[in-house]
Amino acid sequence: MAPRNPAAQTAYGPMVIAAAEHSRPPRQRLHDDPLAIRMLPAAQRLIARGCELDPVVRTPTVWGGLCQE
Repeated sequence: MAPRNPAAQTAYGPMVIAAAEHSRPPRQRLHDDPLAIRMLPAAQRLIARGCELDPVVRTPTVWGGLCQE
């Protein structure tokens, strides 16, 4: 398997945010990208899915702020 291009990996951060945003209620989303989660590798998918968990949503961090309802 060929090594991944480091420049191409910079897209994962914004894509994780887009996928995490999709877990919010529709009226609270800034954008709606239902395919974002499908474009992520497994590890980043877990991070995006983690935003659906109540302990993460209630944590006063950047991710908690992103995921708050």
